[in-house]
Amino acid sequence: MLSAFMLPSWSLPGYEIVWECFLLIILIRAGIIAYRLWFHPLKSVPGPRLAAATSLYLRYHEVIEHGGLTKRLPHLHKLYSEGFQSNVIRIAPNHVHINDPTGYKMIFGSKPVFRKCGDFFASAQGIHTIVTTDDPRRHRVLRNTASPLFSSRQMDRSFLIGRSQIKQAADRMLHSSQGGNPVDLLSYFQAMMTNIVAKSLLCSKELVCYDAPKSGWMSVHHFLNQYRWLIADIPGLVRLGLKLLELSPSWISRVSVGFKDLYEHCRNVRNELLGSRKCHTVLHLDDDAARNLTNSDLSTLFQQAAIYLLAGTTTAMTLTVACFHILKSPGIRERLQIELDEFDRRTPGGLSGSQLDWRELTRLKYLDAVIKESLRIIPPIPGLLPRVVPMEGMRIGTHLLPVGTRISAAQFVFHHNETVFPNPGQFDPERWLKSSSDELRTMEQYFMPFSKGSRACIGWQHANIYMFTALAHLWADFEMTAVENTPEALDWKDQKGAVPVTPPLVRLRRKDGI
Repeated sequence: MLSAFMLPSWSLPGYEIVWECFLLIILIRAGIIAYRLWFHPLKSVPGPRLAAATSLYLRYHEVIEHGGLTKRLPHLHKLYSEGFQSNVIRIAPNHVHINDPTGYKMIFGSKPVFRKCGDFFASAQGIHTIVTTDDPRRHRVLRNTASPLFSSRQMDRSFLIGRSQIKQAADRMLHSSQGGNPVDLLSYFQAMMTNIVAKSLLCSKELVCYDAPKSGWMSVHHFLNQYRWLIADIPGLVRLGLKLLELSPSWISRVSVGFKDLYEHCRNVRNELLGSRKCHTVLHLDDDAARNLTNSDLSTLFQQAAIYLLAGTTTAMTLTVACFHILKSPGIRERLQIELDEFDRRTPGGLSGSQLDWRELTRLKYLDAVIKESLRIIPPIPGLLPRVVPMEGMRIGTHLLPVGTRISAAQFVFHHNETVFPNPGQFDPERWLKSSSDELRTMEQYFMPFSKGSRACIGWQHANIYMFTALAHLWADFEMTAVENTPEALDWKDQKGAVPVTPPLVRLRRKDGI
C-alpha cells in the first residue's frame, strides 16, 4: 500500500538537482555574507552587523518604516562613536554614513568630485535634471540655464508672485475655516508653493486650485512621494507613464488632470523652442535635441518640470513645522507677534502695503531665528543623499574608504548633534540669538538645510523669501488655533523629503474680525 504513495523513481534525479541548486544558492549567499563581514574593505567600519551583512537592513527601513533609518541615525552614531571612537558607521554592505563636517565639506565640495548615486536618483531614467544628474558637466549646463531666474535681479519678480499666491492661499484657508472648520496647513502650503514654482520658474499657469488643494498636480505629487521607492526599483515606470501620456493624453487626463496640465505646458515650451523663440523658463534641452525635437523630448521637459515642483514643495513642510511650533509655544508666539507688530507700524503701508520690501522683511531677527529652527529640527530633505567615493578614495579618521563606496551625510544627523545643538529635539529659536559668536560659527558648520557646495539648492534664497513672507502675512493678519487633541510633537516620515505622519489641522480667523 505504501508504494502506491511513493514518487516514481524517474522523478528523483530532478528533485536532487533542485536541492543541489538550492544548497548552492545558500552556500553562495553564505559566502557573500562572510566576505562582507570579515573580508570586505569596510569590515573595520562599526555599525549594525545586519547592515554589514545585507542591504535588506537599509531596504526595510526605507520601504517598511518609510525612511525610519533617518531618525535612528543619531542614536546609531552615538552608540558606535562611544564604543569605537568613530564618526563613520556602516549602514549597508557598501554604504557608510558620516557625522563629520570636514568630511561633509569634502563630499559636497567641488574637488575631488563625489558623484551622486545613479540608482538612488533614478526617477529620471537617463533623463538629466538639475537634481538627478550624476554628470558634473551636465549639471553645470542645467544650472547655468536656470541661474538667470534665480539671480538677485529676479528676486523682486519672485517676491511679487509669491505675495500674490500667499494671499490667495491665506484667503482660501480663511474661507474654508468658516464655521470653525479645521484646515490642513500642509495641503494649502503645498498648493501655494506649487503655483509659485509654476508661475515663477516654469512660466506656467497655476497647477492647483485653492478650492481643492489636494487635486490637480498635487494628486500626482502625492503619488510620486508615496511610491518613490518603487520608482527607484523600476526606473522605467516613469518612462512608461510618459509614453502612455504621449500615445493617449486624453486617457491620462481622465486619470489625473494635474498630469495633463503639466504635460500640455511642456508641449507649449517645446513648440516655443521649435519656433526658435526665447523661452524664459528653467526647462532645458541640449542644442541637438532643440534642433531635432521629437515626442521623446516631452519626457525630458516633463521630468525637469516635475523635479522643480517636487523640490519647491519641500518649503511647504518647513512652513508647516514653523506654524506647528509657534502654535504649541505661547512664548514664541508672543515674541514673534511683538516683532511683526513693530515692523508693521514702522513700514509705510504696513505688511499688507504695496511698498513692502522683502529686504527689510528678511532682517527680522526673531522671524529669521524661527525659520532657522524650523529648518534645523526637521530639515526639508532629512535623509540619505548618497555620493560615490572617487578614484582617490577617502580617509575618515582611521578608516580608508575605497573607490566605489557609497557615502551619505544626512542633514538630520548634523542638525541633531547634541554637542552643537543642546536639547536637539526642543524647538528653541533663542539658540540662534543668544549663542556666542564661536558657538554660532560651529552651528553654521553643522547647519545645512539646503545642502552645501556646487550641488546646493539653487533656489534657497527664493525659498527663504517665501517663508519670511508667508509667516509674516499669516501671523500679522490672522489668528490661528490648533484643533483639539493636537499632539505635542510633530511626527514625520522620510520619503526622500520630510512628510508629517498626520498633518496638523488649524482654525483661522482675521484679527480685524472681518
